[in-house]
Amino acid sequence: MRKRILTLMMVAVMLVLAGTLEGFAASGTPTVWSVTGAKATSGYNKVTLTWNQVSNADGYIIRWVSKKGVKGCYGTKMAYGRNNRTWKHTLPVDCRDVNTTYVVRAVKLDKNKKILAESKQPCTVVSSPIRLLNFQITFDEDRYDLYCHCHDPRVRGQFSEGTTVATNGFNGGRYIFNRGGHTWYVSRISTTNRRVYKIDTSKQYSWDEAQKLVNSIGISSDTDMLIWVNQYTQKEYIFRGSQGHWVHAAGPWEIASGSPSTPTDTGTTRIRQKVRSDGPPYWNVCSVFSIHGNLPNYWGDLGWPKSGACVRNTNSHAGWIYYNCPIGTRVFIY
Repeated sequence: MRKRILTLMMVAVMLVLAGTLEGFAASGTPTVWSVTGAKATSGYNKVTLTWNQVSNADGYIIRWVSKKGVKGCYGTKMAYGRNNRTWKHTLPVDCRDVNTTYVVRAVKLDKNKKILAESKQPCTVVSSPIRLLNFQITFDEDRYDLYCHCHDPRVRGQFSEGTTVATNGFNGGRYIFNRGGHTWYVSRISTTNRRVYKIDTSKQYSWDEAQKLVNSIGISSDTDMLIWVNQYTQKEYIFRGSQGHWVHAAGPWEIASGSPSTPTDTGTTRIRQKVRSDGPPYWNVCSVFSIHGNLPNYWGDLGWPKSGACVRNTNSHAGWIYYNCPIGTRVFIY
């Protein structure tokens, strides 16, 4: 009888300790629950990762890989603390135009922060920073008189005829590109063979991502409305509110921005005038271009950079802007 009671007591103790014993492998090494709920949010030149906390983890390993042709950007980062559930990653410049795969694993550490165990099932997500539309241009003559847009005005660039570069913007009548660690501005009349280089019209940044973008970089407006034109995705987002507190108002809508030979200026401008017309209706006139309607039978469909620098909308969306975004509304083109 006594032997039977002892046996039952041992079984009971084992059941009570089952949860503790479950956290150890046969070798005695502690295991860690799988990471769940991982999410990647695109931001201005960065990606923010979030995931569900793992109760018995001492930290998390985040590994990433960004492939660009045969090249790649690889990395590993350790996020210490079991209460961690977020991490921000700013990618190197040469990796920002590619999707990045992130793998998040929970880990168990010893007193020297050496990894004892990793979760067997990681959480994998793919994302990339909010990015610019890139054009590719080719110099049609030797240029040795270009000064870089930097602190030292003596830095000059030597670009031979036939040199091809990928631009990361267009402003003030000049293409903008990075080369040799400097930023250069080149007039469009000195180039040829212009074409769209990097674009993903199937991509659509979420409203959460769009709001975080305009609020994080502190864009203001003279009215309670704000327009973001994202040329990379050929989408347009409308916000209502104030600086740092912009919220979704309308969109995203498909647009057509400027073609490689007649690009739309990047940066900020504002609506300065309202004009009705018998052609494409509802012209919202900005500093150097307009946001207006479309003539589909003449210009074709939206969704690709092919305008004469203006931002084409459907007639109904151009009308919505015409009536709901007053003169003075800030327009952000990125």
